[in-house]
Amino acid sequence: MHGGSGISFGVIEQLRMARPQADFLELVHRLDRETSGILLVAKKRSALKNLQNQFRERSTGKTYLGMVGARWPLNRKVLDKPLQKFVVGGSGDVEGEGEGERRVRVVAPDHPDAMPSLTLVKVRAASRDLAPGVRPYSLLEITIKTGRTHQIRVHLAAEGMPLVGDDKYGDFEHNKALARGAEGVPLKRMFLHAWRLQCRHPVSNAPMHLEAGVPADLMAFLFAQLAPRIAPARRRRRCPARKWSACFPQQFHTMTTPTPARRFDLIAFDWDGTLSDSTGLIASCIQQAVADVGGTVPSTETASHVIGLGLMQALAHAAPDVPAEKYELLADRYRHHYFAQQHSLSLFPGVLEMLHSLRERGYLMAVATGKSRRGLDEALKNVALQGMFDTTRTADQTRGKPHPQMLHEIFEELAVEPARTLMVGDTTHDLELARNAACPSVAVTYGAHPPDAFAAWGPLCIVQSVPQLHEWITRNG
Repeated sequence: MHGGSGISFGVIEQLRMARPQADFLELVHRLDRETSGILLVAKKRSALKNLQNQFRERSTGKTYLGMVGARWPLNRKVLDKPLQKFVVGGSGDVEGEGEGERRVRVVAPDHPDAMPSLTLVKVRAASRDLAPGVRPYSLLEITIKTGRTHQIRVHLAAEGMPLVGDDKYGDFEHNKALARGAEGVPLKRMFLHAWRLQCRHPVSNAPMHLEAGVPADLMAFLFAQLAPRIAPARRRRRCPARKWSACFPQQFHTMTTPTPARRFDLIAFDWDGTLSDSTGLIASCIQQAVADVGGTVPSTETASHVIGLGLMQALAHAAPDVPAEKYELLADRYRHHYFAQQHSLSLFPGVLEMLHSLRERGYLMAVATGKSRRGLDEALKNVALQGMFDTTRTADQTRGKPHPQMLHEIFEELAVEPARTLMVGDTTHDLELARNAACPSVAVTYGAHPPDAFAAWGPLCIVQSVPQLHEWITRNG
């Protein structure tokens, strides 16, 4: 798809030749040579810079379709092995040395060149009821949260199930057989398709959701390997080349699953104590900051109670004996302690799977938090969730909780009614915010506030874990 990796004349050179009148044409990002699908091209330098910044900051969403010659386990959804670039065939086995071919491999987390990498996998279709000795195939929907070179290919190969047709990390003998048509329909390239892309328009900043149809050669191979194995009676049915979709069982030819009627269009999450396991650290940092300025150190219960409020509001409640002229110093000391330790934070177990599932079911998602913009951006980057949410609001951008303005701005931006929005939070501040904004809420008990504090605010449900929250939204949302 582009110059490099032994190719000196790529797609951008062809576009420039085809459009000599264009003043400016540049690739925004790249695809591997045999990958089909969406490829953004900028016609203005300002658009190029804007879009490349979105990719660099990982605020885009990229979803691929790929096929493996194996039965992918349904519970294997998150691949996060670190990766390292290197070069083969040059003067050394190190990235950048010699004129060799660029490769990537999985390395241990403590490797000095390890790059954190996150790939989410969902099985869209799979062969079943096979005769003994018949190879199974799985069609995968793959979302990358980090944009490493060859990330999907290496992560799948590391699981022992490489992409079919992958000439770098795949099963080479199997690839040769596929190219000869040993499985009925020849496959002469890698089965990887850049299917969907979410980003923001470089001028209007409006959300853009792009989708590219699956090419004919991949659709033909998909039908040949999956549909006959699922529906044996169809083997004798002839399907004209342009009417494959009519011969597919519904789960194969419907690449965008229709959204069933549901109660909510938007799920708005609090961050700390709801998605991020951070309440203990925040309470500790509040206590350390108060001690630094000579105030009476609050109890853990008191420090935890103010989580969810804006920073200055929270510190004033937690340290009422600290004079107002020391508030800025108090806030600075809190930030000092928090940012020094935030790298240790992680999401609650099950959060990644829940967010991925909600995204695939078509929900809009937002974050409404008492954190600062810098704090939330750092937190999202730390757990590779940039681009997961349709919008976010922080306490320094608008009025803090429990004032409803934070949610009102989200409703307006995403064009969603309050009654079609579900607010999820771990504090009474979150539930009061939801009530003030006239939207329903769900409380979680694994965060900052105790379970008996929630009933007075009328949540639809009080759940005890992320899996329980996920199940409730699935059944009731």
